[in-house]
Amino acid sequence: MGSATSMLFQVFVNGVGVGNGKVSTSTTSGDIETLADRVFVPVPAGAHKVDLYWANAGAGTVTGFGTSRSLTVKEL
Repeated sequence: MGSATSMLFQVFVNGVGVGNGKVSTSTTSGDIETLADRVFVPVPAGAHKVDLYWANAGAGTVTGFGTSRSLTVKEL
């Protein structure tokens, strides 16, 4: 994160928030946060859109550094 603040994370399937939203709080500038979650969502057969959204929930600055982000979607 860029400076002390909180970030909100939420998984969406077909435009609807699923699971519990997560909050990651940074207490100092330059913190690097790691967040992991697992969400199981029953959906009917067919194509589905899966998104991960994040937003700044505080007054500080949030920056996504590098490219070490991943989202895995699996058919069970």
